[in-house]
Amino acid sequence: MKTIVCKFGGTSLASSGQMKKIRAILDDNTDRKFVVVSAPGKRSADDEKITDLLYASLKDDNAWNKVVTRFFSLERDLNLNHTASDYLIVNKKEILSSKDFAASRGEYCSALVFSSFIGWNFVDSYDFVRINDNGMIDDETYSLINEVIKNDQRYVIPGFYGKGNDNKVKTFSRGGSDITGAIVAKGVNADLYENWSDVSGVMAANPRIVDNPKIIDELSYDELELLASCGAEVFHHDAVAPVKDKIVINIKNTNSPSDKGTFIVNANKHKSVNPLAVSVKDKTVYVLGNNTVLEQYALKSDDNEKEVVNRLYKKYFG
Repeated sequence: MKTIVCKFGGTSLASSGQMKKIRAILDDNTDRKFVVVSAPGKRSADDEKITDLLYASLKDDNAWNKVVTRFFSLERDLNLNHTASDYLIVNKKEILSSKDFAASRGEYCSALVFSSFIGWNFVDSYDFVRINDNGMIDDETYSLINEVIKNDQRYVIPGFYGKGNDNKVKTFSRGGSDITGAIVAKGVNADLYENWSDVSGVMAANPRIVDNPKIIDELSYDELELLASCGAEVFHHDAVAPVKDKIVINIKNTNSPSDKGTFIVNANKHKSVNPLAVSVKDKTVYVLGNNTVLEQYALKSDDNEKEVVNRLYKKYFG
């Protein structure tokens, strides 16, 4: 039996309907034993993310009321006890005492709700994730994982935060819950780390610029970093560092779970292809290939960025 760690992003936790999709995904493959969750995201384009509301709650009581109502509604819709919403109400003063603690409660309550919904163990990332003053992961994290997590059980874990050197909740500055997912995958020596969101993998261009860009089937970790450095919306380096070249990542779509997605693999097991993608950064359009830039174009003041990107995409991808 394999061990799969799954991280689900904010859109996957945004509503009771989305949480039911996650449960079906987990039921489909019993190798999926560890789930790392983000805070609930937007339910629609004009909605608000829970994390943004929590930051706003430090100064705006109306934002706080929206957070409590959102979790109360999730629990009601899933026929659960109001554990998370009651926790928020009882501990409001403590929660709003610091920025990091307030921001972390979106993931914390998301994990409370989802673990109750699927009947898995809840384990607080504060109990094993150690974050140094410079924001880096302390090596003690991995020994602590083996103390609080057992491979013969199933867990739901909040992402985005851990414990700092001052024993207070500390959030990651970049990468958020993706970092926690990678930490858990490394700590339990996972066979696969699945990262679930609302897209079916890494796209060969920004879909806001190019209509229906192709999904990249496979990338090496180095190619992923090249894409990130040239403006593509992919994992930040810190978010994959714990598993780089050790554990395969599969980027999947919660709303279309049968899609293959994109695999990120060790370079020694990767068959590179050209071209990979077209991206934009700092007024420059890049055509990226196997660990290299195949072509780059500096946008002029009278250029239409969308037209240039589409022209280069068509040139290389047809």
